[in-house]
Amino acid sequence: MFVAFVAFVALGVAAGCAGQDDPSVPAPDASAYAAALAPFMPPSDPDEQPKVFVAPFNEPLVLDDQVAIIELMGEGYDVTFVDDTATAVDADSIGRPVSDDGLLLVLGTIPPEPPYVVRVEAYRREDDASAQLVTLVWRADHWEVASQERVEPEAVIVDG
Repeated sequence: MFVAFVAFVALGVAAGCAGQDDPSVPAPDASAYAAALAPFMPPSDPDEQPKVFVAPFNEPLVLDDQVAIIELMGEGYDVTFVDDTATAVDADSIGRPVSDDGLLLVLGTIPPEPPYVVRVEAYRREDDASAQLVTLVWRADHWEVASQERVEPEAVIVDG
């Protein structure tokens, strides 16, 4: 009887501790998107803020998330969200550069469940484009990039 009681108590303690080992992962939010964009951002400069356009790969982010991302990026950037990549590209200039000598980042949607993989594409001109699948992980109190996998760019297509 005593052995059964000890086994029962041990099982209860183990079950009670199991949830404490797995910290709760929040749903991806603006801070997750900011973390995914960070490796692609140019060096910040509060005096001469680099121009960065952010366009959706599929679905646009809600306005509150856009505002939060801009705030999280800090004062060293001039970030503008656009609904269409064509808005940020100067199609009439040779090489079809991004307007205002800027950078265009095209951002996918982070899934609500793991793995948290999002597509990010960087475009400066038609001969300077790249794309990555960015895997995010939750680290106790913040989102962090765990890995990046190079893939072919798909989002910015300029007709010749």
